[in-house]
Amino acid sequence: MSCFDTPPASASALFEKLAALASDVGASSADGPPTDQHREVHALLRAQLTQYRTQFDDLMAKDVAVFNAPVAALGAQAVTRVP
Repeated sequence: MSCFDTPPASASALFEKLAALASDVGASSADGPPTDQHREVHALLRAQLTQYRTQFDDLMAKDVAVFNAPVAALGAQAVTRVP
């Protein structure tokens, strides 16, 4: 069992797993392409990242928009997404 077998508890945990994967691939890829295991882990982490991105987009579109309405009414700067 590796650290990649369980889903990360947070976005920062996912980032740590992605960094570990990049390090593993970088250290072992000098002799050849990524292994099948590297590719499998990449696919799992990519799916998790997509899920976090969807949750973030929903948060920005719904909850932050609701929060920004009274903020704008007060003339304060709204919460925005940085591109």
